[in-house]
Amino acid sequence: MVALLLPCLLLAACGGDPKPYQAAIDSLSMPASWQVARTVVKGGSSPCVSLADAYCPSAWRYYLPTGALPDLFQDARKAVVDAGFTDLFEGHPNCDLKSNGAVCVITATRGDVRLEINLYPPGEDVDSLGLSLPDRPTIRIVAH
Repeated sequence: MVALLLPCLLLAACGGDPKPYQAAIDSLSMPASWQVARTVVKGGSSPCVSLADAYCPSAWRYYLPTGALPDLFQDARKAVVDAGFTDLFEGHPNCDLKSNGAVCVITATRGDVRLEINLYPPGEDVDSLGLSLPDRPTIRIVAH
């Protein structure tokens, strides 16, 4: 009996299809000046274990735009609304939160997809990926 349950449990723990999450991020019309630094996909052909990772499956995109954080926040908000996401939560739209992490955030949903947008000050090495630049904020968008 245990031998029959083990494959089922293992399959349930494997990451699902990340395509809806990639499509959600791709549906955002970010300003042309926003430089994409990296896109990370979890699930599908990039295996992950959902029991160990709450973001499995998901898609992550990192941007290195130029400009003031409050203006970038408004650009991101507009892209989210224009893409049909609702249930917006806007945390610290002036990006004045004193934090070791994101200084402002947006969350939103569209169907079963949840977006999390985090804006970080220049030079912040988000997720230790080595993407940061000393003169540019980093913006991380996660769809899951």
